[in-house]
Amino acid sequence: MQNVLDKRFKILWLCNLVKLDNFTAHFAICENTKKISFFSLDILKPMMIHSTKIINDDCIDSLWCLSLECPYNKTTMTSFLKANRLLTTNKAKNERIWKHLLDIVSQLNKELKKEIPTFVSNFETKGTIVFFPKPIFVVKFEKDGDSGSLGRS
Repeated sequence: MQNVLDKRFKILWLCNLVKLDNFTAHFAICENTKKISFFSLDILKPMMIHSTKIINDDCIDSLWCLSLECPYNKTTMTSFLKANRLLTTNKAKNERIWKHLLDIVSQLNKELKKEIPTFVSNFETKGTIVFFPKPIFVVKFEKDGDSGSLGRS
């Protein structure tokens, strides 16, 4: 039986959204925050994860969510990188990866500000995955590897 305090929020994956060097990255919008919340380099995650559940005010995906302003979020750099198999033994490298991801998510939220409400309003009709034939955005990293910018492809 479902607890009356339990909630379920749909997740809409935007697959093949961003080209990162030699990888294609998939990002997802959570129905709760209506912002980019999840990330995957693996196409299997978007195929398996279609919603998140709040149980007694605790989100089951709170340790790998990029929507840091969400009241249910408990993500730390380490928990996120570990959950996404990006954690290294090099602390400086981990901090760079984390900073890059947060910058990309911030830029995506700004770039998609007009489109996100449309995506969210179509959760029922579009399902939980939108697959783009080619990446919409490309991240170009600087030579030092410490900074990058998001641009439309």
